[in-house]
Amino acid sequence: MPGFREVKKQRRRDRIYEAAIALLAEKGFNNTHMRDISERAELAVGTLYNYYASKSELYMEIMEEKWREIGQTHTRRIVRLVCNEKDLFTILKGILWPIFLDMIAMGMDDWNELFMEVFSSKKYMARGASLDMEAIERLEHIISKLQKRGLIQPAAEPRTVATTIYSIIAFNFLAILFVEGMDKKYFFQSTENQLQLIIDGLEAGPRKV
Repeated sequence: MPGFREVKKQRRRDRIYEAAIALLAEKGFNNTHMRDISERAELAVGTLYNYYASKSELYMEIMEEKWREIGQTHTRRIVRLVCNEKDLFTILKGILWPIFLDMIAMGMDDWNELFMEVFSSKKYMARGASLDMEAIERLEHIISKLQKRGLIQPAAEPRTVATTIYSIIAFNFLAILFVEGMDKKYFFQSTENQLQLIIDGLEAGPRKV
């Protein structure tokens, strides 16, 4: 059982997290400063720096936490799809689409600024890559389950399949963040078309029309 000091620290972290998320939504990353966060969290700015060395460090941790929260939120629904649904395309679309909608609910401008910060530092890029690998591993586990159910060809290598699907999602998500004219409609249409090409080569039997 955690002691009083640990509980106090966690409560402060929770206040910092909530303040930083709220300010990100209100002002954006570039216009939010550590003093703003400390005031919203009702902490001295020096105390805030005891927890996070910089604004970038704080928001990198928030991005990591948000990413894991999204994955945990959808676990039960994904298990039901993987165990019960019989159409491979329906399964993958049912897994990926709600997760993407949860991500954009945070705000595309916020994601844009956070990603720009990640790409500005090798340290943060390495942490971002670690999140990518976690997601690929979870997807690989799903692919293995579907293979055991006979929905994917036995010869397909789950890791390769998972990496390919994740690469499609990541590319299209980055496209709507950074390429002018790309939007949610593009993401869904492009991802659906690309997934269909992969699924046509993966399915153990002919796809029902």
